[in-house]
Amino acid sequence: MKGILMFSRSQAMPIVVAVVLSLLFVVASVHAATTISTNVATGGNIDATGTLAVTGVTSLYGNLNINGYATTTAANGNFATAGNITVVGNTNATGTLAVTGVTSLYGNLNINGYATTTAASGNFATAGNITVVGNTNATGTLAVTGVTSLYGNLNINGFATTTAASGNFATAGDVTVGGGNVTVTTTNSATSTVEVGCIQTYATSTATPVRLALSTATLTATTTFAGAATGGYLLWAYGSCPL
Repeated sequence: MKGILMFSRSQAMPIVVAVVLSLLFVVASVHAATTISTNVATGGNIDATGTLAVTGVTSLYGNLNINGYATTTAANGNFATAGNITVVGNTNATGTLAVTGVTSLYGNLNINGYATTTAASGNFATAGNITVVGNTNATGTLAVTGVTSLYGNLNINGFATTTAASGNFATAGDVTVGGGNVTVTTTNSATSTVEVGCIQTYATSTATPVRLALSTATLTATTTFAGAATGGYLLWAYGSCPL
């Protein structure tokens, strides 16, 4: 026997309204924010078309890829990026900071409190030694206020050379001593040699030059010096060098 359920218009309206409200509640629940107080474990992907906001600690146990341009590798912790890294605060590196390209620093550079490069002037100051294995090229003035020790040969513009092995000094130009003395000596028991072509000085002023010369007159045969017979007089003659 079939039963027929009949509703009048007044009885059907509340049922229709309840069904519609139930459907609207389900749709609103799907599109609204969902708060989960427990853990969520999934074996697939999570696709978020909006913003993924995490207020607590975020732990990622695999590689992190950011839009294909930056990657953090889980196995070793390396971070690689195809763009720039902008740091507003401090960057602390406990390991080695290796840069293969050009490094531009727009502020002062302080190295462990002992060496400083000033950005405003480019001056470099250090409390320790500077060891250079290669060449050092200074296009400006090299000023040294303390003791300067050079352990190799010193070449001055290709015209003057000091040889480290012997201490000899050679120059293609003049050596001028203004107001000081030139002392050639070693010890009281040793001798030193000064080899010059002509010795010139001045009698009373620079207008009266005199030079050291050998006279043509001979001495007597019995006159000796240092065990050998002398051959002439050594005297000062008026005139300038060279002879």
